[in-house]
Amino acid sequence: MLKSNSISSLPIPGVAESASGFGNAQVPPDEDGIYRRISLIDAMDSHAIPAISLKVVSDVRGVGNIEWLQRKNIKMDGRNLPLDSDGMMMINYYGGTDTFPNYPLAGIISSAFQVANGDDPQISPEVVKDKIVIFGLAAPGLYDMKPSPISRVYPGPEVHATVIENLMRGDFMRPFRAHADFVVVFLSAAIASLGLTWIATSWGIAIFIAIVLCSIAGSSFLLFANGIWMPVVTPFLAASFSSFAMILKNYLTEGRRRREIKSAFKQYLSPEVVSEISKDPESLRLGGEEKIVTLFFSDIADFTTISESTEPPALVAQLNEYFSSTTRIIQESGGTLDKYIGDAIMAFWGAPLPMDDHAAKAAIAALRIQSLLDKGSPFTTRIGIHTGPAVVGNIGSDIRFNYTAIGDTVNLASRLEGLNKKLGTRIMMSESSFEASKDFLEARRIGAVRVKGRSKPVGIYEPLGAIGESHSLSGDLLSIFSDALLLFEVGRFSEAAALFNKVAGITGDQCSKIYVGICNQYDLNPPEGFDGVINFTTK
Repeated sequence: MLKSNSISSLPIPGVAESASGFGNAQVPPDEDGIYRRISLIDAMDSHAIPAISLKVVSDVRGVGNIEWLQRKNIKMDGRNLPLDSDGMMMINYYGGTDTFPNYPLAGIISSAFQVANGDDPQISPEVVKDKIVIFGLAAPGLYDMKPSPISRVYPGPEVHATVIENLMRGDFMRPFRAHADFVVVFLSAAIASLGLTWIATSWGIAIFIAIVLCSIAGSSFLLFANGIWMPVVTPFLAASFSSFAMILKNYLTEGRRRREIKSAFKQYLSPEVVSEISKDPESLRLGGEEKIVTLFFSDIADFTTISESTEPPALVAQLNEYFSSTTRIIQESGGTLDKYIGDAIMAFWGAPLPMDDHAAKAAIAALRIQSLLDKGSPFTTRIGIHTGPAVVGNIGSDIRFNYTAIGDTVNLASRLEGLNKKLGTRIMMSESSFEASKDFLEARRIGAVRVKGRSKPVGIYEPLGAIGESHSLSGDLLSIFSDALLLFEVGRFSEAAALFNKVAGITGDQCSKIYVGICNQYDLNPPEGFDGVINFTTK
């Protein structure tokens, strides 16, 4: 049964009467519009019509009979022509536009007149002697430009010229054998699935990419070295579906727990800590649990004033730099970033992984941040640190939750951050934080306070540096400050003021200056029932 080609039609009568033979000049594109293949024989009104290229070659070679045994098997001169599963011959292009010499028809006609008149022709007759000549349209506006695999615009006549050259030279592109295609597809799927089963997902993805690259390289080698066309899409799709299936399997089984943890903590922790947690998921219990942690609050001093005097784009850039540098220090020291609150930062140490020296790490991180900001930052920040019990975990609703800490320890750390402004310090830590870090840290006691909402006094300290590091207050000055603080706490305000004033005069210490003011105020109006503790009734 012949398959009818609906796009074939006979030439006009004048041409038909003069022609020595007919051939189908229509070449339909593939589904994507690219001209890759040609049907060498089609049917019209139940008659076999050869492609014009096949007709030309058979006439030039004097072939009397072309065997069309079935649609997928054509013989010419006893030689099988390689066809694909659709009975089409793949076109072996030799290059882009103008691969074959071409001449304008006007130049040919003009040259013919010149030869007839005995003049030197514009185009020598030698260029067409013993050649197969194709007349056709190649101008873009005449709609015979075809997209080919190697050129977006390829003249239709050159498509026929290419097919003729393929047939004359036997220069064919042979389709990959069906059973070999199946083997390649099977191997691609098997390697991708096994790779993702036995190897970590990242390695499995690398294997998948390698399969794609090998398919492209292998098909290119077969095509250019041996004239064999191997499909790339089917192995690629097979590897894709297999990879997807195995990734889904891994997601639903052994990799699920690790991904949950990494997803939950990558925003808060350094990559090293996240990696450590993912190795031992049982070390972490999702949800809320009480832990002893060290809370850290920081806030930029006079941020409202700064924001009013700075253009928004510049302010955002400065804030991004500030948050990036401070967060980096927090995470490098093992801290967990909880959240940004406006220009404030909340962080904590001691969760999700336990650590014995979390108070010291928090205080040293605070000192590193202040040291960094002293090197040219437009911001000055105040930091409060407190160590105590807090509920830590994924806290929130079913719709949205955060890994955070809640409780009185959090509130007190925030209060201490605010007290820096009242006592002239930049870092303030509670007595519990100092006691937990004193083996690693030098600090000075700066008194005891009652903050709003708490009746119990809190001892407060100012970290000065890691043990062995130099700082602005020498041992003698620290002793004088300590003596002044003791005099203040027993109500000997005038004597305390004299010593505080001495420290302030030598070092410019702001905390000593503020204590001088408090001493003078209390000396004039002694607070009733003074117990050595400064009461702050506002946040």
